[in-house]
Amino acid sequence: MTDCADKGKEPKIDSMEEPAMVQVPTIRELFQDWQDFDVAEYYFCCLLGLVEYDESFDAFRENKGVFCTKNRMSDVLFDTLESLVALGILEKNDDIQYRYNCANRSLQEIAYNK
Repeated sequence: MTDCADKGKEPKIDSMEEPAMVQVPTIRELFQDWQDFDVAEYYFCCLLGLVEYDESFDAFRENKGVFCTKNRMSDVLFDTLESLVALGILEKNDDIQYRYNCANRSLQEIAYNK
């Protein structure tokens, strides 16, 4: 990750080799199946670029304490997931798992509850 003080500066590159970029899947892809709340919070952090997305879940394991304990970050992530449920973008089940709501709704329909 880049230090905030380095924002806007050209990155230092020691070699001509390009760094490997990992494509973060979309919310629709990440939440295709039911996800436990801690994994859902991790995925949301990936979407925001706060942690690296990796299919091995190394970043998740490194930060699991953030997602599994009550703290400011976890509270905001949980509230955001709940807001996405309220908008109908995500679905939530009784086990506090989330998945993408496959109903094809436009942004206008979501915004204005049409």
